[in-house]
Amino acid sequence: MLSNETNFCVYLILCDKNRLYTGISNRPKERFLAHVDGKGARFTKMYPPIEMRILISGLTKSEALRSEHATKKLNAQTKRQLWSQLPTFIQVPVFSQISAEDCQPV
Repeated sequence: MLSNETNFCVYLILCDKNRLYTGISNRPKERFLAHVDGKGARFTKMYPPIEMRILISGLTKSEALRSEHATKKLNAQTKRQLWSQLPTFIQVPVFSQISAEDCQPV
């Protein structure tokens, strides 16, 4: 198992209204559940999350922050192309009335 120093990842979350959110975490499942519970970013409170995909993992926090910044600078079409090539990491089974307990790893 990797240490927390090199266990950061950059992730994409598909949200309501087909919006994509980019973030980093060293505990992606827990971070996704926080977003689902409304305890994550302001963006995911406005556009509830549906599914998370890991863009890149095994990074230091500094590397993850740089990769996140670069990803956020990409245009929407490029981010959607990235999204379509990534496997599902975790998703909520039913979009309406979701809670953290409803989320299942894929």
